[in-house]
This record gives sequence, C-alpha cells and structure tokens, in this order.
Amino acid sequence: MKGWHSLIIIILLFLFVTFCLFKSYDTYENQKTDIVITWVNDDEEFKKEKNYWLQKEKADSNKNKQEDRKRFTNHKELKYCLRSIEKYYPQYRNIYLVVKDGQFPEYLKQNHPQLKAVNHSEIMPNEYLPTFNSCAIEAYLHHIPGLSENYLYLNDDFMLLQKIDSSYFLNKDGVPYNMHKKIKSSHSDISRINLDKYYFGAAWIFNNYLLNKITNTSGEERYYSAHIPKMYNKSFDFDIEKRLKKIFIDPKINCYDKTGMSKFRRNDNLFLNVLLKYYLYVYWYGADFKETKVADIIFTKKFNYKNKIKKEYPFLCVADVYDDSIDNYFNFMDNLFPDKSSFEL
Repeated sequence: MKGWHSLIIIILLFLFVTFCLFKSYDTYENQKTDIVITWVNDDEEFKKEKNYWLQKEKADSNKNKQEDRKRFTNHKELKYCLRSIEKYYPQYRNIYLVVKDGQFPEYLKQNHPQLKAVNHSEIMPNEYLPTFNSCAIEAYLHHIPGLSENYLYLNDDFMLLQKIDSSYFLNKDGVPYNMHKKIKSSHSDISRINLDKYYFGAAWIFNNYLLNKITNTSGEERYYSAHIPKMYNKSFDFDIEKRLKKIFIDPKINCYDKTGMSKFRRNDNLFLNVLLKYYLYVYWYGADFKETKVADIIFTKKFNYKNKIKKEYPFLCVADVYDDSIDNYFNFMDNLFPDKSSFEL
C-alpha cells in the first residue's frame, strides 16, 4: 500500500506542477490584454477650439505649433496601427480608442464589438476639459471602465512588425518591463530651467528631478523610454496616482492634478508615458529593464525610409510625414499592411 501511496503522491505532484506551468504559460504567453490607443481628429472645429484655448491660457503657441504637425496631423496612421494589431497581436481582448468627446474616425466601424470609443469626459474630471495635452490624457487611462489588469498602450502612429505576445512586455513575475533605448536622458539643475516656457528638454529635466525627489535616487543614470507600444498595470497606475497626489512642487496644487488641469504641455507636467511611470515601476514594483528597437521613420521626399526597417525590429513608429511625401507614405504603408482589418468600413 505504501508503494501505491507514493505513486499517487508523485502523480498528484506531477499534475500540480503541470497545472502551475500551464497557468504560467496562460498568464504570460496567451494573456488576453486590452489595448488602449489615443487618437484625435485635427479637423477645423478642433483647430478653432485649440486656438481659442491657446489664447485664453496664454500658452507658448510657438512651441506648441512646432509640435502640432507631428502630434495632431492625421494621415490615417490608426488604420495601419489596427491592421498590424490584428496581424501580429491576436490575443487582444478589447481595443479602447480614447478620443475627444464626440470624435471618431470616419473610416472605422462604430459598432465593432471589440472596438470601444472612450470619451475624455469618461475618464478625466470635467473641469479639466477640453484638453489638448497628451500628458494629461495619459494620466487617466487606467480609469477606463472594465480595463484589464495589464493593458497595452499605443499611440496611433505605432505599428507592430512581427508576431508578438504579452510575454514580450512582462518579466517572469508578470511585471511590465521598463522598455528603453540606450540613450541617456537629461539631468540638470532644475533652477536653470523656466518651468513656464515649454520645451521638451526642460520637461525631461523636471521629470528626472521629480524622480530624484520622490525615490531618493539622485544622480542615477536613466535612459529614454522607447517610443513603442508599452504594457502597463492598472493597479500600479492607481497607486502611482494616489502617491503623486501627495507631491507638491507648486504649493497650491499637487503635481498630478497640475498635469491634469494643464490644457497644453508644460515643463512641470508629469511625463508618465515617456519617462516617469516606467521608472516608478522599477523603483516601487520591481520592474526589470529591457532594451528594444524601433524603426522611427520620418517620411520625406529624399529620405530612404525603406532601409530603416530591419528584420530584428518589432516596432515601427511614423514620426512624421512631410507634405511632399504623402503619396510615398501611403504607398509604403499599403504595401506593408495590405489587408484591411475587421475594424474598417
């Protein structure tokens, strides 16, 4: 009988280990994750409203105009983004399209069961709207109702170039990697920058200063976060929001709400997606670093962008499309992603 007992115990242990391995595989390889994409339609009504608030807020219109062509100009990048998701990331659950209230791409199906429009007013305080600040919008993505615990965040100009699953973005403990490029970010004395005159380099310095302040890691070398799809954790994000609402740079308002209320980018905004959140994942939740590669393409008439895509690159980012190369851009993207997605009309 003792022999049978031993055999039964061995079988049960085998089944238990197999179950654990299966659950681990299911968690990290086949995990159904939601995808969140931010999108805006730069139509005449949007431009008129944006210009009104630029004047009302006395924002640095020159700096904002320099970024407008890249951040607001629409070349239907979202269409190709969705084509790449269906082709290379089949385990998505829902795709949440975060939009300015009332907007929706005219070339997509509004009744698709896995494509759900989320208005800014559904996740952000009404007193902060309208907003033209991606940093403010990104600070509230985890408030999307029904969002999966781990979720993949994309800008609409990101595309996947190869088959990929959730495990690419998660370490062995299921914590999202800090995905970075081997380019060091800016450290400097915060007293040397003008917080009210926006420019990207000053915002980097401020966010590094803030990381030093709240994590006691002064002088540590940090890398630029890769401009790619990124996995985030909803519970971590709520905890980060709670903690940062206790941090004051401006004595009148905490740094989190200061970002939310900024209708346009400011140097003292939280650059959560670009730098801050990933490093807080490292310092507070045990995230690991992972270097990645991306084909950043600026479509110009003279630039040979075809050589920018290499086999080992899992991601593509359409950094900019100049007016003299729009036809080349559409030809290139249609060749790269020729099959319509189920989301298109």
